[in-house]
Amino acid sequence: EGSEGTTLIDTHVFIETPVGYFPGLPEAVVDRLAPEIVILIEADAEEIRNRRLGDVTRSRGAPSVEEIKLHQKLSRMGAAALGVLKGCNVAIVKNEEGGLSQAVDRLRELLGV
Repeated sequence: EGSEGTTLIDTHVFIETPVGYFPGLPEAVVDRLAPEIVILIEADAEEIRNRRLGDVTRSRGAPSVEEIKLHQKLSRMGAAALGVLKGCNVAIVKNEEGGLSQAVDRLRELLGV
């Protein structure tokens, strides 16, 4: 939205596919978006696994904690690369069980809204 407001894009830095990880923010998209900040929202890997196991609204496998940690590591590396390439800030917001309001407050603080 330019100077009119804040645009928030919700995606994964990498999306797991049967043949590896696909970038959720390819270079052409990032060039067009010109982000001022990349914010990762993450939780503990064990907590993510438990949330997925308890989510009956989606049909997906139950990755191991190690697989989730790898995905998180790749996401952090991808976010760092975006920060370097685009000269933007990178932040991590923790979304811990029972801490949604704190995560929202931190996100609002980072976005200046």
